Amino acid sequence: MGILGSKAWLVAAALQGVLAAVSLLALAFSPAEVGRTLLVPIDGKPVDQAVLNRFNLRRVANGPITGSIVVEGMGRPLAATLLDNGIVMMAAPAALCGGESSPGDG
Repeated sequence: MGILGSKAWLVAAALQGVLAAVSLLALAFSPAEVGRTLLVPIDGKPVDQAVLNRFNLRRVANGPITGSIVVEGMGRPLAATLLDNGIVMMAAPAALCGGESSPGDG
C-alpha cells in the first residue's frame, strides 16, 4: 500500500470514529417517551409559559443553558413539533440538569 492508501485509511478511520461518537451523543441526549426533558430555545429567549401549557408540560427548574428549562411530561412524541416552534428537546440527565431524574431518562 502506497503513502496515499495509508492516509486515506487514517482519514476513513478518523471519520468513522467521529460518526460513532456523534451517534452515541445523539442517543445519550435523545428524550424519553415520557419524563423529564430539557427544552432549549434556538434563539436563547426563555421558553414561553404558553408553549408549556399548549403541550401540557410542567416546569421543574431552569436549565443549564441560557433560556432553557427542565420540564416533565411527554417527551419524544413532541420533539419534532417543538423543533418547528424553535425549541430543541433533549434528555435531562440529573448530572447536567440537577435533581432526581424520572424513570426512562437516558
